[in-house]
Order: sequence, then structure tokens, then C-alpha cells
Amino acid sequence: MKLLKVALLGVAFWNSSAVSAQQVTAESWPRLRHIDPAQKAPEALSSETLKLYTDNDFAPFSYVNDRGDTVGISVEIAQHACDALKLKCEVIAKPFAELLPALQSGDANAVISGIKITKSVALQFASTRPYYMSLGRFLIRSGTPLESADIRTLASRRVGYVKSTAHGAFVEQYYKSSVLVPLASEANLTEALRTGAVDAAFTDSLRAIYWLRGSGSRACCQVLGSAYIDRSTFSRGLSFTFPKKRNDLKAAFDYALDRLEENNKTPETFVRYVPAALW
Repeated sequence: MKLLKVALLGVAFWNSSAVSAQQVTAESWPRLRHIDPAQKAPEALSSETLKLYTDNDFAPFSYVNDRGDTVGISVEIAQHACDALKLKCEVIAKPFAELLPALQSGDANAVISGIKITKSVALQFASTRPYYMSLGRFLIRSGTPLESADIRTLASRRVGYVKSTAHGAFVEQYYKSSVLVPLASEANLTEALRTGAVDAAFTDSLRAIYWLRGSGSRACCQVLGSAYIDRSTFSRGLSFTFPKKRNDLKAAFDYALDRLEENNKTPETFVRYVPAALW
């Protein structure tokens, strides 16, 4: 399946065909990482065991399961990268608030999940190119006579979103002709959609997938149109982050992440954790 970029009021979205969960494969997974063809293989790195810190409550990217194991998409991708680089790595799950302080103090060699790359973080640390960009998705109740999520189609329709969020900022910027319905939480948003209090809801694509597949939706709803990406609001990139002085590690992991994307290790990892088409 080809991934097509289409411009809509300066916002790019990913065009999708009707792909069921059973048809989602590594080959059809969208390539969200920019690969640098000039990236060179790293020279031999230290034989030290690298301590890779990760958020302990950031499913499906990193979390501690019922058996006490640290698992998730980012954890597996990091482990594959370490294998590709022939590095010894230990993944350590920590509360979010402890991640950057551990990197600053030297307790951690890298943070592989949970950190938003803000201007402040970019000034203090070195980060790889993103291996994932978060997407946005419109949802509607099944049977609703809407065929598209474009601005004209949703004009005068009640569009719900969680207020004071990046996804809300996107809706408020581009869907001013709709009846905007800001809600207090994700739970309020999905319940408003399920009960018909809104005609459409805009949220994170991953959260949408898990809610649609979960019991809370009561099989009420479906996606509308394609997934959106907007770097100015909600499209947060996930990267591995290192101390500024370890640009050698940053470059090495960028090289490894490129190879994992090319040989389908990254898409294969996403497919194992995400039960339906993301885009």
C-alpha cells in the first residue's frame, strides 16, 4: 500500500484505503521515519553496558506488564537497535519525572520513551530523528451519513475534542465552521460520541484504535476518513535522547533506526502491538 501525502489547508494527511486489522502487515505500515541515506555506519563503541531509561507508564510504547517485565514498542525497537550495534543494553523503567534528571546526572545513557522533544530539551540534549509521529483521527457513530472528514463536510456539525490539548488546537484552528464542542477529558469525549452528543470526535489515532476495539465503545463507532499529521500541533515525534556530549551514541542509534526501518523490524514491532490500521 502506498503512503500518499495530500495537502489540505497546509496540513498533510495520510491517505488510506480500507485495510482491516487482518490485512495490516509490516509492508503496509506507514513509514513515519525520515531515513538519511548519507548516515554512515558507526565506528566501534564502548563495551560498557548502556542504561536505557524509559517511562514505566506510557503504553503501548513502554510500560511494566503484570509479570513485572518492561515491554512496549519503544523497548523492543531499542533492543533491536542495540543488537544491530552489538551493544550491551539494559532497559530500566522509571516514572516520567525521573527520566531527564537521570540523563542530566549521568545515571542514564539514554531515554528511549516518554520525552517530548521541546525547544528546551533540544538545547540540553541530543536526540535521534523520530521513529514515530503521532497522528490524529476523526471518529463517528456507525451509520452516520458522513463520508469525509474534510472541512466542508463537517461544517455545522458538532465536533468534539478534549479542550486545552494539541488535538483541540488543531480542531479550533481548521474547523471553525463546525460547531465546536470542547470536553473535559478523553472519557467525556468518547462517551459524547457514543451517546450522540457530538457528530464527530477528533483524537489521537492510537487512542482511537484501542477505544474502538475495547468494551467501552460497545461497538458503537468507526473511523472517518484518513489519519492526519500536523507538526504544528499534535504530531509529536518519539526519539531516543542522549546527553549532548554523547553525539556518538546519537549518531549510532540514528544509523541503527534507519536499518530497522528498512528491514521492517520497526513496522513489525508496531504491528504486534497495534490491533488495526493506524492511518
